[in-house]
Amino acid sequence: MGLDFKRLEASLCNQLCQNIVFHRRDDGVTMLESPLAFPDGDQYPIYVEECANGKVALSDRGHTLQHISYDHDINSLYDGARSARREQIAKEYGIVDDDGVFSIESDPKDLVRSLFRFGQGLSQIYELAFVAQENKS
Repeated sequence: MGLDFKRLEASLCNQLCQNIVFHRRDDGVTMLESPLAFPDGDQYPIYVEECANGKVALSDRGHTLQHISYDHDINSLYDGARSARREQIAKEYGIVDDDGVFSIESDPKDLVRSLFRFGQGLSQIYELAFVAQENKS
C-alpha cells in the first residue's frame, strides 16, 4: 500500500484554501488570514494592498516590531551585527523594511510563494531578537 499522492495533493490544497482567507475590514483595509503565526500563537497580521504597477503588496504595517517590543529592545535589531543580519534576511526574502514596516511585493500569480517567503522572513527577523538577547548574556 503506497501513498495516493493525487489524493494527498488534493487534501493539502483543500486545507490551504480553507486556512487562507481575505477579510475586508470596515475601514476598507484588506487582511489576509493564514496559519502563519508567532511562536506565542498570535497570527501574523498581513495586510494586502494593490500596487499601481498591478502587483500586490503584503505588509505587516509594523506589527512584527511591535510584537518584538513587548519583550525586547527593537533598537538592537538596527545596530551592529544584528542590523546586518536583519538586512541580510530582508534581502534573501525580498522584504522591504520601510522604517520598521516590513513588506513584500508580488505578482498576483506568485502570491502563494510570496506569502510563504514573507512569513519565513518575518519569522527569522522575529527570532533574531531572541538570538541577540542570548548572545548578550
